[in-house]
Amino acid sequence: ELNLTRNRIKSLPEDIFLLRNLEILVVEANKLEHLPGSIHKNYRLTHLDCTNNRLQNLNATLSGSTSIQSLKLSMNRLKELPFEMCAMTQLVELALDDNDFKDTMQEVIDKFTVPEILQFLSRLQSSTLTNFLNLQGQDLQQIPAVIAKCSNLTRFNFSRNQCRQVGTWLGVLVGLQDLNLRTNKLKAIPNELGTLVNLQSLDLGENRL
Repeated sequence: ELNLTRNRIKSLPEDIFLLRNLEILVVEANKLEHLPGSIHKNYRLTHLDCTNNRLQNLNATLSGSTSIQSLKLSMNRLKELPFEMCAMTQLVELALDDNDFKDTMQEVIDKFTVPEILQFLSRLQSSTLTNFLNLQGQDLQQIPAVIAKCSNLTRFNFSRNQCRQVGTWLGVLVGLQDLNLRTNKLKAIPNELGTLVNLQSLDLGENRL
């Protein structure tokens, strides 16, 4: 393990990821603007914590990492992610809150198919990936339970699908402020909505209530 927290580091040397036994790297609260392109060459690195830096984009080679299980990139200046991140097959923890994303998850969904992105979410144990998720018009019969892992979700559009009932897990998304379930096949107002204490906008139009 190598912990370099709060050292005012602006860049990491390329050969840092050539340390063969390096499994955990913590560079929290520095001034990093980019990550070395050699990161994918370390096959033992399992935890990478870059919280509170100045990263604006991620080197695409990060997506080639086959060993990283925990990736923390909160409190940076990221605007977009390489779509190839979905190929990080060992990733189970992903933190990306407090960045400058512009509907990044939706961009990923537009790049991949819905089953592919849901499979990616299903591998995660937790995710602060996005504030907004749009799955409208995907002909889905139910809201995928893996979305419960998107703990940072505040806006969720699931309109124009085939949903007949809402899973009990929806209640865990206590941060939801805007929920659109318009044009589905719901026959009753879901009881789970009662636990969404921050909900400000709810659209249940064109259902079967």
